[in-house]
Amino acid sequence: MISDRLKEMEFKKKDFAELLRISRPTLDKFLDAYDDGKREDVNPRIRKVFDYIEKNELAGKMNVVKFVSQFSGESQQETECADENAEFSVIKKRLEENPAQKKFFELLAKTADFDDVVRYCLKIKDFVRERRLTEEQILMLKPYDDIRKIMENQTED
Repeated sequence: MISDRLKEMEFKKKDFAELLRISRPTLDKFLDAYDDGKREDVNPRIRKVFDYIEKNELAGKMNVVKFVSQFSGESQQETECADENAEFSVIKKRLEENPAQKKFFELLAKTADFDDVVRYCLKIKDFVRERRLTEEQILMLKPYDDIRKIMENQTED
């Protein structure tokens, strides 16, 4: 696993992400995809670095820094575009697996009718699965819970 190799090299993820000119969350996403065998979901430039680390077990931190410096001419815009393409391919695959989501996203793209719903979902996303909630979070989740109950009752019929 690449994460383990970074630890062996005493590379902090924050520093490694800066070296690669990507955010820490993006690095985590790429590490997970690479380690899960979904290498096509990793930015090609980043994948080259991961491949180098994986294939060169004796490579140290300085070797990796030198290897990454070979790509320093690549523009940030190209990197961001490749990151977006990787994200969109993941989204596209997910939508192909779930026709209801695909239909909903098409609706979102064509109308602003559900913008409030989207903003609400973004507000609650971080604590939907939390077990310990504040009173304010519980109140904010009430509409979500109500919708889930309605949908459960409809599927039972």
